Amino acid sequence: MAVAEQNWTWEWDEARLEALDLIAEGRTPHEVIADRLQISRTTLWTWRTTPDFRARLQAILREAADSLAETRIAHKVLRVKDMQERMAALNHIVEERAAQYGGMHPGAGTGYVAPVVTAAGRQAWRVDTGLMAEMRALEQAVAKELGQLVERNQSVHEVNVAHTVDLTQLSDEDLIELERITRAASANHILPPGRGSG
Repeated sequence: MAVAEQNWTWEWDEARLEALDLIAEGRTPHEVIADRLQISRTTLWTWRTTPDFRARLQAILREAADSLAETRIAHKVLRVKDMQERMAALNHIVEERAAQYGGMHPGAGTGYVAPVVTAAGRQAWRVDTGLMAEMRALEQAVAKELGQLVERNQSVHEVNVAHTVDLTQLSDEDLIELERITRAASANHILPPGRGSG
């Protein structure tokens, strides 16, 4: 006779509650649960197929899934917030450089061009490609976390992040370096189609 056809009332006891907890955890095989509770596998199967047991198990599993989803969202929010704080710190560096070096060398007012000391001990001005790469990586990481950027083998969504740089203020050496970076980014499909140089 099927469980639904039986004329008996389901009552929760310690063994049934323990069976419910162990099954909900999903780590213990049913045979081990039956042995631990000193019941037959058939009895455990009967418990598992009763409407009260199934309903309570589904409720526990739904609650666990909801909790996990909330935790994942909370972790995503914290990751994005952390990345935004790092980006703000990098932007602060750019702003401070622009204020400090603006007018000292073509392009220095952008904050992306900074003085460096060469191996010969002379001062030279260079585009800070390391800083720019880190900023780009953070922008891509945030976009990916927010679902605005996907891997190459999936549909691509553009992420437009604008940094205004007055190219007329850059030296020929700086322009060559920027062109090299742009070509590399275009070749690696980092820039959207049509944004890379020649």
